[in-house]
Amino acid sequence: MNDTLQKAIDDLNYLIAVNSARIDQYHSAEEKVENKNLQTLFQRMDAESNSHITRLAALIQDHGGEVEKGTTLSGDLHRIWLDVKSALTGNDSKAILTALECAERSTLDAYNRILESGYDLPEEDLAIIRQQRQLVEDAHAAIERLGEEPVAK
Repeated sequence: MNDTLQKAIDDLNYLIAVNSARIDQYHSAEEKVENKNLQTLFQRMDAESNSHITRLAALIQDHGGEVEKGTTLSGDLHRIWLDVKSALTGNDSKAILTALECAERSTLDAYNRILESGYDLPEEDLAIIRQQRQLVEDAHAAIERLGEEPVAK
């Protein structure tokens, strides 16, 4: 396998790790809020990330690579921060939304980094990554809007 192809596979595996962390964050948030509308939203975001992972894994396999398991260290640290913050705020929905908005911003940053250095990825892969990035951006905007509104339990 040439270096360019290995770099592309590494980039795709990185996005899988980011989405794995995102799933954990939304799952954790869903358990901490009592608001059914928020729980439904968090379940949808979780399912969205699962779909992203499935598509990214297929791209890796199409390139003859191996899908790595696990999450990123920053994702793990953010999950811990979310747990600590929610514990300190009594599982306050507003605080959880603020933490998730920050996490979505980090996810967007990860997608942006890959797209900015995506010269090593085939155009078809970049199109899928751009589409996923747009969905993450939409989720970020939704979480940000919810964080600005009063949230009922």
